[in-house]
Amino acid sequence: MSATATLKITPEQVIDLLEQFPEAEQREIYQRLARKVMTRWVEASAGLEDKARQLARERGLDLDKMNDDERIAFIDDLIHEWRRS
Repeated sequence: MSATATLKITPEQVIDLLEQFPEAEQREIYQRLARKVMTRWVEASAGLEDKARQLARERGLDLDKMNDDERIAFIDDLIHEWRRS
């Protein structure tokens, strides 16, 4: 019969441990974590622009013809509309 042990450490302890690595190794660790987070963000945001285009069309608007300020205002309106419902 084999026994397994679980080590529980706090996020602060993990940071303290990482800070003990040489700077080059810390950078490598942070880059790997950043890539993982970025991949998740890209996956989560996939299709959102298409959805925004669809919502704009439903309102008689063309997202691609909007300037940055108009896009920001449109998205702001969507967010407030969502919060009211």
